[in-house]
Amino acid sequence: MTQQKAKILIAEDNITNREVTLAVLENLGMLADAVANGEEAIQALKLRQYDLVLMDCQMPGLDGFAATRLIRDQNSQVQNHNIPVIAMTAHTDASGQAECLACGMNDYLSKPILPEQLEEKLKKWLPPLLRATKGYERSPLPSDESNVEQKVVPIWDKEGMHTRLMGDKHVEFIVSQGFLQDMPQQIHKLESCYRSGDLSGLRQQAHAIKGAAAVVGGKRLWNVAHQIEELSAAHITDLEPAVERVAHEFACLKEEMTKGVNSLKEC
Repeated sequence: MTQQKAKILIAEDNITNREVTLAVLENLGMLADAVANGEEAIQALKLRQYDLVLMDCQMPGLDGFAATRLIRDQNSQVQNHNIPVIAMTAHTDASGQAECLACGMNDYLSKPILPEQLEEKLKKWLPPLLRATKGYERSPLPSDESNVEQKVVPIWDKEGMHTRLMGDKHVEFIVSQGFLQDMPQQIHKLESCYRSGDLSGLRQQAHAIKGAAAVVGGKRLWNVAHQIEELSAAHITDLEPAVERVAHEFACLKEEMTKGVNSLKEC
């Protein structure tokens, strides 16, 4: 008897995180669709039957918390109000976990998503006939280097990205290319938020940049984005040097990654 494949819905606004999660699920033998925000997630759940939702918490418009509350609302038109919803979040401390569970989410995954951790959650929440069976070796988590002197932090942790993307050179090429194409727009949004004094938007954009940088191993870019996210959350407004450094660190990262992307084209 052929094992039925699970159908997963990914709700994630960050293109780099989306591509990585899709690739991991494909390698685990899952079927997956991806949407960019909470509104699109609700619409997809109205139209199609899924077995599980991977829900980013911080999305523009309808965020993951609000989308999950709608899923659980018996008056909404989603097909399955009890579908397992797993949060994808950078905030997995006690308060972050409590917020996820309070809105009706079943569980949470720490970003950047690692294959073996995602597999563990799928095994936990999917019915036995839909569970993944492929095993992954544990990948190293990216460390918080915000307090390390900038000069000792590498621009690009290529080996870390290689490990997180399961050594799949095709996936590495797709993710790297998408990151390099998308990041200038993300930086432009960050700069616009700063110029307009939108601290909430600035924090959200810094969070998005930090998440994408973590996936590809852009350690210096991760550091400065993390700094902006923390300081803007504390309502500190004198952030011009840090905001300017984002573009500089991306330029350095782009130079190194472009060489790597070109070498992957032949694979």
